[in-house]
Amino acid sequence: MEEDKKGFSQILKATSLFGGVQLVTILFSIIRTKFAAVLLGPSGMGIVGLISSTIDFFGAATNFGISTAGVRSLAEVSSNEDEFKTGRTISIVKNLVWITGLLGLAVLIIFSPFLSEWIFGNSDFTWGFVALSITLLLNQLLAARMVLIQGMRRISLLALIFIVNAVASVVITVPLYYFLGEKGIVPALILISLSSFLVSLYFSKRVPYLRVKVGLRESLLEGKGMLKLGFFIGLSGLLTLASAYSLRIFINNVGTLEDVGLYNAGFAIINTYVGLVFTAMATDYFPRLSSVIAEVKGFSLVANQQLEIAILLLGPILCWFIIFINPIIVILYSEAFRPINEMLLWSGTGMIFKGIGWCLGYIILAKGSSRFFFTNELIALIYQLFFNLIGYYLFGLKGLGISFLIGYVIYAIQVMVVSRWRYGYEFEMKILKKFLILFFLIAGCMACFYFLDGPIYQFGIGTSVCILASIYTFRELDKSTDLLQKAKQKIADRFS
Repeated sequence: MEEDKKGFSQILKATSLFGGVQLVTILFSIIRTKFAAVLLGPSGMGIVGLISSTIDFFGAATNFGISTAGVRSLAEVSSNEDEFKTGRTISIVKNLVWITGLLGLAVLIIFSPFLSEWIFGNSDFTWGFVALSITLLLNQLLAARMVLIQGMRRISLLALIFIVNAVASVVITVPLYYFLGEKGIVPALILISLSSFLVSLYFSKRVPYLRVKVGLRESLLEGKGMLKLGFFIGLSGLLTLASAYSLRIFINNVGTLEDVGLYNAGFAIINTYVGLVFTAMATDYFPRLSSVIAEVKGFSLVANQQLEIAILLLGPILCWFIIFINPIIVILYSEAFRPINEMLLWSGTGMIFKGIGWCLGYIILAKGSSRFFFTNELIALIYQLFFNLIGYYLFGLKGLGISFLIGYVIYAIQVMVVSRWRYGYEFEMKILKKFLILFFLIAGCMACFYFLDGPIYQFGIGTSVCILASIYTFRELDKSTDLLQKAKQKIADRFS
């Protein structure tokens, strides 16, 4: 029992820490975007978006998913407390990022003339893309340092890196945009990558490990499994980008360009503000799961604890999100974006099912089943894209929210069955009870939106449901972690 409480407390601590870090990161991202919008104008923002998405695409195509595959490998060997194997794995990761980083650099240089003509219709940005190729190498060198810190589960150092990098991005971009305008875009992107790498390099030196020299040939031979898993992770990411692009083209052809903008804005809210819960949990969860993945009871316990925390946290967050969806849209965007409210209601409800699929999907990654992981994700991408196309065709933007919900209900069932059938995952039925209670409360909030007339009734009754969900979550977390007792003890220690 005490061991279970320790596990829950660790998850909650990591989630709280990185939840706060994500909020800080989002805040500085908003500040950076605001300054960019003012100093560069719409055309400059368009250039930033086009260049950034291009760099992201080439990065995904050439980085072989080393950041994820490396964390899995390092967490697995470091859990055995074998210093030599740990040091050797770190050296292999460092060598692999040089190889993949230089590959990305070379590929972008080769395609630079073509990209400039294709994206901007002239050759003016050829040398800009050539210069930006260095960011692909820097991003991979950064990945190696982040693998070291995350794989060794030094979460406080990770939090510091994220915060420092968020501040640095504002400090770098604002002066360059102010003095150079659009000419400052390329230098800003290069300096942000360089700064991020140097910050990670500085903090990673605080993580002690045995230095083991490994040659490039040995790294390629011994890192084949890592590269194979990373390749399929990267390929899955590319197909996800292709699926999203296809959907935007479909919306533009069947609907309007305005709907494309509304769709982008809506899912930016879902993925950034609600999705930060996943980002916060993933940082600690994946290496912790990888460290016990060889034992069924071990990884089942870790996955179930993470799943329970995810459901308990998402429940009240989604309730508040649904009830106050209209003010949220107006605050983040404007009245003109109100047409996305129903899309967000349905997709927000789908996030709790995404949480289930997210937690259990990591079991496949931690097991290192590269081909199976890719097949599983490809099947999900196909039916999700199909649902999206049908949903938008029949119901417009609202249909995209409904399709998101349906897709993730199926995906949650899919990974539940796969985890049980292929890996022997043992689901705890007490989690189902908590899920059903919170889902019922989320459905109650949806009912408030659709069936209650007037903001007084909607907000009044809806807020009561939100409070009920929050109290339920707090009580359940307190049972698992002694949250209230620890808070009382800290207050007593402070004033004693």
